[in-house]
Amino acid sequence: MELKHRSQTMNTFLFLLMGCIDVEKEDSGEQQISDPISVSVRILDAMGGELPEGILLTSSLEEQTLDASAEGSILVPGESQFRINVDAVGYVTHELVAMSGKDDTSLVTLLASESISLQMYGMLNLEAKPEKGTLVVALDYPDLSPAVGATADIDSSHDGAFVLGAMGPSFSNVVPSSAGFVSFSNVEPGTTTISVTPPEGKKCWFYDAGGQSATVSVTAGHATVVFFMCDD
Repeated sequence: MELKHRSQTMNTFLFLLMGCIDVEKEDSGEQQISDPISVSVRILDAMGGELPEGILLTSSLEEQTLDASAEGSILVPGESQFRINVDAVGYVTHELVAMSGKDDTSLVTLLASESISLQMYGMLNLEAKPEKGTLVVALDYPDLSPAVGATADIDSSHDGAFVLGAMGPSFSNVVPSSAGFVSFSNVEPGTTTISVTPPEGKKCWFYDAGGQSATVSVTAGHATVVFFMCDD
């Protein structure tokens, strides 16, 4: 497999700079670096509009510029929490955060323009503070339908959790049928822990290979999107 061949020459670089998870061998004490994986990323405009060409994806391993389809793949460290920055002209920088395993995976995300983000805050009678960040907790089923009834909480200060319904945004931390995410406004930058309560009879986990909660870093002025998956 091409990715595995490439990883052989990248191991030293990854160990020094990228902070991949090391796995110690029980008997010899030698360390082994996990191979990188490929993440297929699909970007959609949050309001169903046209996205600009030249969307830039950046991970800790490489950069990729997307064509007009707004779809592409990028390498990230395997078996670790990873972050992919999404930059587009006129749009808030989005940081996609997930947990990789050993296999390639995929992410689908909405991209909100700067004007739409300000409108959302305004409809909630909130002022968007540039020194704070927005945290979005995506909660979907494998078919990407919303995990209706799931709730999300964080342990850092913020100005309220909200969801997007048919009539616009409203304060709530419970996933509605209209959109599979809970957003947190004006979140204090730095580390925060996300706790998710699944819908009754279901389970949710930090996508793709994490546990029931996740500790992530929020960046001022950016939208940090953290992916959870739910299922039976």
